[in-house]
Amino acid sequence: MYNLYLTVERGSEIWAGPGLIRVLLVEPDEAAARRLEDLLSQAPAFFEVVHVPSVAEAKRLAARESVAVVLLSLAGTEGQSLESALRSAAPRSLGAPVILLARPDDESAAQAAVLRGLAQDYLVASHLDPRLLAHALCYTLERRRVQGELRRLRQSDRPEGMLDRITRLPNRQLFHDRLESALEEGRHTNQMSAVFLVGLDGYRLVQDTLGASVADPLLLAIAQRLQEGLGAFLRPQDTLARLSGEEFAVVFSPVAQMDDLSWAADAVLEAFASPFRLGTLEFFISCSIGVSVHPFDGTDAASMLQAADVALRRSREQGGSAAQFYLPAVNDRFLTRLELQNGLRIALARDQFLVHYMPQRDVVTGRIVSVEALARWKHPTRGLVPPLDFIPLAEETGLILPLGERILRQACLQARAWQAAGLPKIRVSVNVSPRQFQRQNPVALVRRILEETKLDPGCLELEITESAVMKDADAALETLRGLKAEGVGLAIDDFGTGYSSLSYLRSFPIDALKVDRSFVREVPARNDDAAIVTAIIAMAHSLRLRVIAEGVETPLQQDWLRDRGCHEIQGYLISRPLPAESVAPLLK
Repeated sequence: MYNLYLTVERGSEIWAGPGLIRVLLVEPDEAAARRLEDLLSQAPAFFEVVHVPSVAEAKRLAARESVAVVLLSLAGTEGQSLESALRSAAPRSLGAPVILLARPDDESAAQAAVLRGLAQDYLVASHLDPRLLAHALCYTLERRRVQGELRRLRQSDRPEGMLDRITRLPNRQLFHDRLESALEEGRHTNQMSAVFLVGLDGYRLVQDTLGASVADPLLLAIAQRLQEGLGAFLRPQDTLARLSGEEFAVVFSPVAQMDDLSWAADAVLEAFASPFRLGTLEFFISCSIGVSVHPFDGTDAASMLQAADVALRRSREQGGSAAQFYLPAVNDRFLTRLELQNGLRIALARDQFLVHYMPQRDVVTGRIVSVEALARWKHPTRGLVPPLDFIPLAEETGLILPLGERILRQACLQARAWQAAGLPKIRVSVNVSPRQFQRQNPVALVRRILEETKLDPGCLELEITESAVMKDADAALETLRGLKAEGVGLAIDDFGTGYSSLSYLRSFPIDALKVDRSFVREVPARNDDAAIVTAIIAMAHSLRLRVIAEGVETPLQQDWLRDRGCHEIQGYLISRPLPAESVAPLLK
């Protein structure tokens, strides 16, 4: 046994205890959780394991009880993007350091998260043994303790004259010293640093009209809100300071990538979204942010602050409540991304998404036998936004999960509505994104929506991309079997663009292959594409699978595909994607 005497932070208190380490395990898979608990029971240290299935449950538990360390399975991120899930599970939120549990395919993402300060360490779940797991937990706790001691020493070294009187944050002089130190370190390590200049909009009016008796407590509340909003981003080496009456500043060093700054700016703006309340008074204070990045925007503290100030003034000139980067190219990219990301959130809240349907035709009978459900964003100013303009960002940010669930539910409801109107029963095909397939427990989701909508499972077919299935073929096989047990159809979408293993394909319980449009576009004129499509159709026949060709635009393509045994086609030859009311006449 390790002879441990642990020192664990609990808020502002320090707890020391002999040997018992309380571990919060966030893992939605009960079997995986039991395996980890068994490993910890064999480890050469004393562990008490508290298991919860999600980050949300972990935060609720952490609000009531203290834990020493958090083991967070990447499968337990509740459908959020890894980025947002880790920020939600940051040490400030859970009161403990976070160790990621990754699958081999997720190792690079976990490693990047650690390097960016979003987690303290990571482990590959399939490579664990009791001693390795115990060592990682104990090492993380010891490192946290040392960091806490260094932070306390650093704070105790602050002369009284270098702290702001009201907020007790570093003042301009101390911030300037810290910024110079960060820039010097960046010059030696060739890493980026960044300055946020946060200007308060509306605070001066409160100060001028109500005086210090109200303005000072409000300023303290603002400082606390800033600290909470930036809690998942501020590391021990970063500094939040108050520079003047209505300006705060942050130095981040080092900065791994520009997107980290975008997330942090978004968190600051979100922190000011709700009003500040002091007794019976309510104040709406917003903020504007100017961002400068070393070495692009300045070489010393003065030039970095000047660049951030220029960016701050530009933000205010354009209406405020926004962030501006000093470097125009970075700023344009940030604003485009932020606008789309915020627009997606608003669109979900205001139900601005529609479903259009792409008919699929049997090449022998000529009947419409299925429709593919496709998302459309009904933007208030841009009109119908095509999926290529928003689906990749939704996938990246995790918003694809609520969006995908909404599209699935709407498609099932529409299929039931067509049946209730006396139209022939057809399949409705719904795309399952890679993130949905790997993170969202699609079996439980499909079961719940089928129960809600009362749709016959045989009328639903799920389209899963080849790349999503092959990322972790063993796990995919288990999920596909679970979906098949629910009675739904399964199709591999974009077939031919990935790297399928035929041995796995033979064992997958799928019903259809969809030939990617990139192979269909130039058949039969292009010999190599014709050979690929012919081979896919022959292989599908040998496996007793239906074949659906996408992107069919000419009668010649249709006839060529029919002659080679393709079962169904979709594309502009039949119809463009249509709103639900325009599909009904085709079904009649």
